[in-house]
Amino acid sequence: MNAQYTATIFLILFALFIMILVVRNNELLGEQKKAEFIAIFAMIMVSAASEWFGNFLDGKSESLRILHIAMKCLDHSVAPVIAIIFMNILSTREKAEKLIPILVIHGILEAASGYFGFIYYIDDKNVYYHGPYYWIYIAVYLYCTINLLIEAARFSKKYQSANRFILEMVFLFLVAGMILRLANSEIHVDYLCVAIDAIILYIYYTEIVEKTDSITNLLNRRSYESYLEHMNVPAVILYFDVDDFKSINDRYGHHVGDFCLQTVGKCLQEVYASYGHCYRIGGDEFCVLLEKKLNSVDELNQKLKDKLEELRKNDKRIPYVSIGYIFFNPEKTDVESAIKEADAQMYRVKKAGKVMRRERREAHV
Repeated sequence: MNAQYTATIFLILFALFIMILVVRNNELLGEQKKAEFIAIFAMIMVSAASEWFGNFLDGKSESLRILHIAMKCLDHSVAPVIAIIFMNILSTREKAEKLIPILVIHGILEAASGYFGFIYYIDDKNVYYHGPYYWIYIAVYLYCTINLLIEAARFSKKYQSANRFILEMVFLFLVAGMILRLANSEIHVDYLCVAIDAIILYIYYTEIVEKTDSITNLLNRRSYESYLEHMNVPAVILYFDVDDFKSINDRYGHHVGDFCLQTVGKCLQEVYASYGHCYRIGGDEFCVLLEKKLNSVDELNQKLKDKLEELRKNDKRIPYVSIGYIFFNPEKTDVESAIKEADAQMYRVKKAGKVMRRERREAHV
């Protein structure tokens, strides 16, 4: 068997073992996410080892034919499952579970093919061949991978990642490895591509987690400060503050306070995310940086108020939000001064809002 192929598989297994240790020591991830990433890396190790062992058995004693079939069945059946576990990490469990019946049927077909030879077959001399329906394996593998790509794109949009093109490159890299293998069976780079892709997706995921506020799923203060350091184009800077947030926590408890922050964060993202970036920068403070050209900032602000007002009809706990904004021009002022002005304007609006609501309450008494 090709020594370079054996060395490649060994290095893949070694690298993935290192990644398992890295995941175990990652303090950003919860225990469930750690277990899922470890499962992914472990399954790639099992699949890669199964492929190598199957190739090692190719043409060996006929008495090893059953073992050879088992290795190929394991190799083919496990590979698509890896994409589904990744889907489970990036999206809701329900979306991943919808594909489980396909994986079960595919696994049954792979097991049956070991004896009937329609996807792959191993002849009486214990030599492996692709069967006439080998495309079934390729189709299932690609279908699961495409579903993963779709969920990854949704995930990146939800968490406002600017590096979505990386997901496209990851997919193309995987397809390139598959094409090379189909074009020449002596080129064994498919599991090398899978392993590299899994590591890239892990890095991509942890980078997003690192930049995301855990309560609102908006970008966090660390991401906000990093972005400001490089902001050198005209933009609209909007500051938001939840009115009377302390009284919400005192009256209803912190779990309701978190719910209100989540509601405000979701509304901010729905209204502004298509035009820029949304951040939670402190307890009840938010910021939006808009760099795309807008017809009217006030229209967007009114949309936010309308959304919150609609929610408030069914839940009186939904808070009011004060908004201040300024048009930033890097040729005329610096970022720090612009932010101070937007913040000051927001507090003027907040003060005026408190006076107005107090007058309304007094008018009803």
